[in-house]
Amino acid sequence: MKFTAHVSHKILVGAVASSFALIGGSALAQSPAVTVDFAELASKPLMPAGLYSSSVLDSATDAPKTAAASTGSAVSVPAPTAKAAAVNSGSWPGAVPAGSPGPFSAMAVTVKVGSTGIGVDLATPLAHHFGLRTGASYFAYNPTLTTDGMNINGELHLQNASTSLDIYPFHNTFRISPGLTWNNATRMSATLFAPGGSEFSFGNGANSYSDPTNPVHGTANVVMGHGIAPRITMGWGNILPTHGRVSFPVEFGMQYTQKPTMKLMISGNGCGSQTEADGTVDAGCGPVDQSDVQEEQKELNNDIAPLRFYPILSLGVSFRFGHPASRGE
Repeated sequence: MKFTAHVSHKILVGAVASSFALIGGSALAQSPAVTVDFAELASKPLMPAGLYSSSVLDSATDAPKTAAASTGSAVSVPAPTAKAAAVNSGSWPGAVPAGSPGPFSAMAVTVKVGSTGIGVDLATPLAHHFGLRTGASYFAYNPTLTTDGMNINGELHLQNASTSLDIYPFHNTFRISPGLTWNNATRMSATLFAPGGSEFSFGNGANSYSDPTNPVHGTANVVMGHGIAPRITMGWGNILPTHGRVSFPVEFGMQYTQKPTMKLMISGNGCGSQTEADGTVDAGCGPVDQSDVQEEQKELNNDIAPLRFYPILSLGVSFRFGHPASRGE
């Protein structure tokens, strides 16, 4: 008998031949003529009858095939395995479901409020469990306060624009969003004024009184790091909801802005003591000691240093427009 087989079938054919020699020897001896198609047997998996059964999924149809048992009888196999069914349905890890959203197939608008101001985000899907989001926030506030005898009229401007990649790793609404703040324009400034005759102090210097003829005054300016800052946030709420059109995303995290710096400039005269009930001061007046001003600036810069890790916290409401088209649809 001449036999030619594919290289990938050599080991299997050997096993088939051995099985027939050991198990079916007596049957072959009693049979007047037996014809064995080894090529056909080599194309099918070998399974000992009565021990187990399996199915071979056809790559095109996933339909179960029959396998030949070692006795030569056909063994009927069950439907596709649980893993095959999970792959087909898209729930198996790493599988791309037929219903996953196509890139840029929909858009959502989020209105939010938080530590970066009042903002608007635009989001769109990129792939299964991935989305792209970009937005901007702004807020202005003018606080007025008094500290160390100085009246402070401040201006706070929260302004930034950012882009983030939304990753949903657990197949639910929780997300992790690495990103980049590419327009960090948050800044603070203030004017300072000590009315004539009022008490004030800077740094480690002794308390002094502002000269009514040349009151103490100045400015303070804070720069919040560089204009570009990496950021990382986490949150809940799918910004592009697949069920319904409205969601309520929550986000928290931080951006690294590098060390913020304050520049303090003070001028005017300070006096050593107050002697009259009407607020007039003695003759011991002179320019503000700039070493005390520098000490005050150093203390303030140490106070604001933690803001290099600027906190991000926001609450919002998201509205989806359009239908997320699915791959394969």
